[in-house]
Amino acid sequence: MIKDILVNMNLYFDGEDFVGQAQELSPPKITPKFREYMAGGMGAPVDIPTGEVEKMESEFTLNSCSRSVLKQLKVVPGETVPFEFRGATVSQDGSKGQVIVTQRGLIKETDYGTWKPGDDTTLKVGMTLHYYRLTIDREVIHEIDPVNLVCIINGVDQTAELRDALGI
Repeated sequence: MIKDILVNMNLYFDGEDFVGQAQELSPPKITPKFREYMAGGMGAPVDIPTGEVEKMESEFTLNSCSRSVLKQLKVVPGETVPFEFRGATVSQDGSKGQVIVTQRGLIKETDYGTWKPGDDTTLKVGMTLHYYRLTIDREVIHEIDPVNLVCIINGVDQTAELRDALGI
């Protein structure tokens, strides 16, 4: 059966609804970090997970030069910026669902593309993330907060014991 096909999406930022403006989202790639381990008596090195993930980055595209988004560009440390993307899904049996990507971070790049009379103008926004959560049909699938050493996958806080060992 064909399931959970994304059919539409929208962006929300700081209480603002971006209906008709959000064109595309590239959510962050979630890549666990590994280190190679080799010790006496072993026949080959093996990869060991470190409890960390690679730096998370995201990109989205608007079909407008949104002032509210552009004003969030920062060149010095400060508050992170929250964005929420909501998607609607459908399945072959007619059931419908919801996907929510919640991310918080810093805008690290804005790209206006090229401007031509009569053509659509787009604004690509690149972000480096300090927080990411993926929720599908009200179930939190991923919640990653690298600054606070939190990595919850499928409801299991995989870094809770690491935080406990470190006293944080």
